[in-house]
Amino acid sequence: MALHKTLPITELHRIQSLSYANQSAREGASGLTADDVGRVAIQTDDSSFYVLADHSPVTWVQITGSDLDDTDDLPEGSTNLYYTEARVSANSDVAANTAKVSADGSVTTHNDVTSAGSGQIITSAERSNIGLNTTHRGLTNNPHSTDVGNLGSGTLAELNAAITDATLDDSSDPRDPNAHTHTKSEVTDLFDEYGSDETSSTSTAAGFEQAYRFTTSSLTADTYEISWYCEAKNDTLNGITRVRVQLDDTTDLGFADIAITVNTTVDFPMAGSIQVALGAGTHTIDIDFYPFTGTTAEVRRKRVAVRRI
Repeated sequence: MALHKTLPITELHRIQSLSYANQSAREGASGLTADDVGRVAIQTDDSSFYVLADHSPVTWVQITGSDLDDTDDLPEGSTNLYYTEARVSANSDVAANTAKVSADGSVTTHNDVTSAGSGQIITSAERSNIGLNTTHRGLTNNPHSTDVGNLGSGTLAELNAAITDATLDDSSDPRDPNAHTHTKSEVTDLFDEYGSDETSSTSTAAGFEQAYRFTTSSLTADTYEISWYCEAKNDTLNGITRVRVQLDDTTDLGFADIAITVNTTVDFPMAGSIQVALGAGTHTIDIDFYPFTGTTAEVRRKRVAVRRI
């Protein structure tokens, strides 16, 4: 008798006793008898295995392979049974628990909950106390009149250390502030509204043309600071690009003649700001330009900001 390790691979134990080249060959197998039922076959084109469930007609049940996706492809065993709604409903423990809830699934009584004997999870008085405690937690008027004298020495020492801690003012190691909010009137260094157009606009006209228009939202009547910025150039050396900033197509806010005396490829900045009283509603702020001298004027990076004072 040879040991397993000395046997060639073709003589080792195999689970299959039948072999078919493909599905057609397996399903069309002939000569099978009742004695073959339960035998395992291999389908060699995809290495899948099948058990012969019946010889007439020939019926196979797949036990391995890429098509064996879920339990729908496996017959139920005799001990480990599949889940079904009917089996769950028939379970005596499930039926007993179901009887303790109403039709809509809500618990109808607490009598089955172990308690101090009242038949409730908590009593009405206990619920009332919970409400009072919740209210008490939200009080901010020092209801117990606590002062420094009520603090223990350790707590007081920690407070003093925190108040005098140099890192409170250490810019290299600042502490994060507690979460807080500011009203709009408390913030004085931010613009309320801002608009820009970074593209270049050109003009060969003999009068002002609009390079950029900023339209505000509906404002409250008040005093506002209007700021502007743009960069201008001219295609002619010593040429002048004239720029103005105009409110509502009527009021000039700023005006500049930008002379190109060095290099026609260089953009020169024009910026300014002014405080004006604006009525309620929307307003327009235009950056207009044209070549006062020279052939072509160009303006880019047009920006407008409006801030309520």
